[in-house]
Order: sequence, then structure tokens, then C-alpha cells
Amino acid sequence: MKNKGRILLPLFIFIFCFVTSFSTQGQFDKSVWKGSAALLNDAASLPFAGKAGIVHLPIHPGGVVAVERNWTSGPKFQWSQTAKIGYINHRYLQHILQLYTELQANYRLQKPWMVYAGLGLGYAHAFTNHHDKFEIQENGTYKKKANVGRAQAMFGLNLGSSLNVGQAFERNVAVFMNYHMWFQMPFVNQYVPLLPHSTLQIGLKFNLHSNDKNESGEEYF
Repeated sequence: MKNKGRILLPLFIFIFCFVTSFSTQGQFDKSVWKGSAALLNDAASLPFAGKAGIVHLPIHPGGVVAVERNWTSGPKFQWSQTAKIGYINHRYLQHILQLYTELQANYRLQKPWMVYAGLGLGYAHAFTNHHDKFEIQENGTYKKKANVGRAQAMFGLNLGSSLNVGQAFERNVAVFMNYHMWFQMPFVNQYVPLLPHSTLQIGLKFNLHSNDKNESGEEYF
């Protein structure tokens, strides 16, 4: 029952945000661009399998930067789109470059506090961190092959929350925490075609434009 609760909770949050959108969006339209940067810890594991459900050891560090655009806006709900570039280093397995996008549903609980859920799809390029490969030459010697990595696809679900903490350089700033559940494919076709990942991200989000250009004066974090 405990494990079922861990699975049903993120699904409930996403469905709640989606249903709420039909009654709250569209009161005014405004496109807002935001940037963000975060540090992360990734684990090759099923979602919510770590300590406290989201913390995994040992640490596999990385980072992600993103640009986000609001498609719709309202007092409680908005749709947005993100474009993200990430890097993950698994010391004994692989290091991964990511390029992906997410369609995100954002819901404001109170003015400074927002929760959101996003569905993502993108490209990952994985480099192995071990097992050097060699190929035989015409003279009978062996030459080390370059580690050019492997092209992969990725998709997943991102759940998060952000809290507006004030302004810096005439821009709204928020702290956020994301829990990104995603799959890397194909990993090993014969054994593990889909490799699950759970990534905890903590970072800062900020408006790319100054507040004096925001006609409505609203904060969208």
C-alpha cells in the first residue's frame, strides 16, 4: 500500500493541474520567458525508490540549464514549454548529455508558491565510463577506439515546486526543486532496453526580461 501511494501521488498532482486548467486559464494572455539553472543528482532507479522517496546514494552529479516560455496565463494556472540542456556523470557507468523539451502544467497554490508537472521528450548521448575498446590493425597490432558515445532517446515525467524569493537585478527570482523520472533507450537491447532514471534537481529560476517590461505586474513562479 505504501508503494502504491508513492506512485499515485504524482499522478494525482498532474491530473489535478490538468483539470484545473479548463476553469482558470485564459483570463489574459501574456508570453513570459524565464531561465533557470540547477544542480542535480541522478540514479539509475525506479521512481520514488530512494531515501525519503527522492534521495539516492551514491551521488551521481550533474547540472541542467533551461529556457521556459509561457503559452497561457491566468491567476492560478498556465501552460508553459521548456527547452533544457543537461549533463549527468555516473562514475562507473556512463556520462550523459541531454537535450529535451517538456510541456508543463503550472498551478499556483499561493502567490509565491507554485507546483507543476511536465511531460518531456528528447535526445540523450551516452558515453561509457569504462571498458575501453580496441580494434585490430592490418599489421596485427591493436588500436584504442575513440569513445564517440551512443545516440539515445529519452522521455519522462517531471514534478516540481518553486517559491518566489524576491527580486535581483530587476528580475523575479525563485528557488525550485524538481523530481525528474525519465527513461533512456535503447540501453542494452537484449537485457535492459529501457533504463529508468530518477533525478533530483535544485536550482534558481528567473525572468529573462526586467520587471519594468512586465505590463501586468504579475509573477509567474
